[in-house]
Amino acid sequence: NKYKKIYRMIAALTFVVVASNTVLADSCVETCADKADPGFYDIAGVSGVYCENGKALIQNTVSEFCRLVEPHTDANGRFIPGYGALSRVTTNSCGYFTNLVVQKLAVHSEAVMLDDKGRGTATSDAKAVEALASGSHWHNGAQWTMTGSFDL
Repeated sequence: NKYKKIYRMIAALTFVVVASNTVLADSCVETCADKADPGFYDIAGVSGVYCENGKALIQNTVSEFCRLVEPHTDANGRFIPGYGALSRVTTNSCGYFTNLVVQKLAVHSEAVMLDDKGRGTATSDAKAVEALASGSHWHNGAQWTMTGSFDL
């Protein structure tokens, strides 16, 4: 079913997999590749990037409590948070980094990984990374390798 596939993609944690040998001009490694412990780090000029197993988290939604709607104000003037751009992406957040932040992180990356907890993963070839680094979208004909029951 078309909507089931969309839900699966949105329900995934999205990481950029950072190359382990990336060194920036100031000779300081600024990637998630050398971070032994999961947590928040300053990566590629971006403050507070969540790193885990050499990967930078760029998008997240938790289907149990994330509403897949744009943030808005309801008729009573109450702000309704939704799924949208965030200044910080956490394992409990509902949203994604802005395009500019994703570009900065993707420049030092070698793959994009969609990780749907409990279902499996999909990992891209370099074409998806090139798209993100240039400000485009990873739905660009990239080849994906799936594990578990993950289905694009």
